[in-house]
Amino acid sequence: MIEPTVVKGELEFESETQVQIQGSITDSTGKVIFTNPNHSTAGPGTINFDFELKVQGWKPGTYYVIYKGNGKELLKQAFTI
Repeated sequence: MIEPTVVKGELEFESETQVQIQGSITDSTGKVIFTNPNHSTAGPGTINFDFELKVQGWKPGTYYVIYKGNGKELLKQAFTI
């Protein structure tokens, strides 16, 4: 049985206003692999939260956690599998 890979860490970004945020994962080419269907409200100020993702069957390489809000990219954090 193949065990999933766990990716976790603390993410942080700044927002001058309250924003509706949504997270997604892209590969190194920018292709969207996963989009979280849930939206959260955050800010204004420093927003930090714990991130955890379990993946299985993804090719080794660099991926990005991206959070967008109010039509703009707020955070882009790389991780490697």
